[in-house]
Amino acid sequence: EDSTQAQRLKILSKTYMSIKKGLLRYFFTAGILLLAFLSFNQTAFASAETIDSFDAKITIEKNGAINVSEAIQYNFDSNQRHGIYRDIPLTAIDGPQLSIEVISVNNEFGQAYNYATSTINDFTKIKIGDPDVLISGIKNYIINYRVYNAIRSFEDHDELYWNATGTEW
Repeated sequence: EDSTQAQRLKILSKTYMSIKKGLLRYFFTAGILLLAFLSFNQTAFASAETIDSFDAKITIEKNGAINVSEAIQYNFDSNQRHGIYRDIPLTAIDGPQLSIEVISVNNEFGQAYNYATSTINDFTKIKIGDPDVLISGIKNYIINYRVYNAIRSFEDHDELYWNATGTEW
């Protein structure tokens, strides 16, 4: 009877150890799969927006105003947005106070984008896009504007100092 009971305990012990190992393996595998899923999930949702191309063409008029045409290729990736903002400074260190007139904002086919302008903290802010439409992927923006009072006059020369890309994106 003692040997039968010892055998039963031995079998129960082996069964317990087998179940324990199986549970440990199960939870370890489930944990690894959960970590892999969470890592993939964060990577999938962490798509970055980029400016793939920025080209500025500047011409100086006889009256001292400058015409600026910016071609911006913006990649929203899979993010859904209404559009972009373009902030243009109205002042520079030791420079003149500028005035900006936005002439047009189009896509590469000449179709007009909705836009609104405002002046906030010495910047002209151009809000480009439709508040009722979400976009993603690659979009092209061609922004045409005129800048007044951009030429600085000195005794021996005139100067145009223009930070084409700016820092307020």
